[in-house]
Amino acid sequence: MMSWVRGWRESRAAAAALRERAPGAAELVDAVRNASGRESGSLCVYGDFFGRPYDNVHRAIAATLDPEGCALIGFDDHETLRVWDPEGIHIGAGEFRVERASKVRWEWYSYGDPRTPENLYFIEHRVVGDNVEASTNFRPSSFNPHLSRPAIELLDGLA
Repeated sequence: MMSWVRGWRESRAAAAALRERAPGAAELVDAVRNASGRESGSLCVYGDFFGRPYDNVHRAIAATLDPEGCALIGFDDHETLRVWDPEGIHIGAGEFRVERASKVRWEWYSYGDPRTPENLYFIEHRVVGDNVEASTNFRPSSFNPHLSRPAIELLDGLA
């Protein structure tokens, strides 16, 4: 058998195994891929806004499964959202919401600066027991996440 055919079959088998191992992430990736493109807004993770509420607008433009089993969503200004174990996915008709996730990581490059490793920042929210813990490598920040809020929302401020 030709090596490229064998490689293609092996990669398809690996992708199928990954989808089986991470069904929530696969569902989220499919939902983003099938969305209308109108789903945009300010990012809110467990009640914490990225930046000031309604000051930023983000639009998902791509999605794939990461080899570690998380959904990897690319946004229109080179931002990345990684989501582990998503549940309660509502994407479409202008809505973008995920009710629960074990971990959510938002990554972005410092706006206006070169896209280099030293300018790459993150905010990570992780569910630990009945709480959500947040961490970042960005300047000192205060977080106040709530498990009662959706894991992820893109809010347009028009509601």
